[in-house]
Amino acid sequence: MTQDDLDVLGDIPALRSLAFHMEICTKTTPWEDPRPEDWLRIRKGFQSLNSFRFECGPWEWMCLIFEAGSMPKLEILDLEVPSVENYLIQKLGFDLGINNLSCISTVTLRFSNRGCSQENEVAIRKSVSIHRNRPALEIIRKKARS
Repeated sequence: MTQDDLDVLGDIPALRSLAFHMEICTKTTPWEDPRPEDWLRIRKGFQSLNSFRFECGPWEWMCLIFEAGSMPKLEILDLEVPSVENYLIQKLGFDLGINNLSCISTVTLRFSNRGCSQENEVAIRKSVSIHRNRPALEIIRKKARS
């Protein structure tokens, strides 16, 4: 999916719920820090969206950021990522722009593959707790398949 594809989806006025899986988010290799041009940015679209689920493939990093004015009616955010990489915590403080989601009431984070350390969970909880709505946060650790 490209930024243009995401912008087209954001322009659908009747869209209330959206779920998608990204198998390959970027051109960045797993050992490189993500480049700014590789991020998908949720901009001023998605004006009626209430529920959003985003899932990254098994070797991807979270490549999505919510900009000011995006998804103004979003209440439910459900993200599934392989792990919380150090990049997200150390460089972004897990700031994906969740504070730009003005109506958010529930945030669910599902971690598969490499999981989420206790230290990273604390950073995530802190990031979500500063939202003015005090959204409910659920962190789910999925077991790796044998």
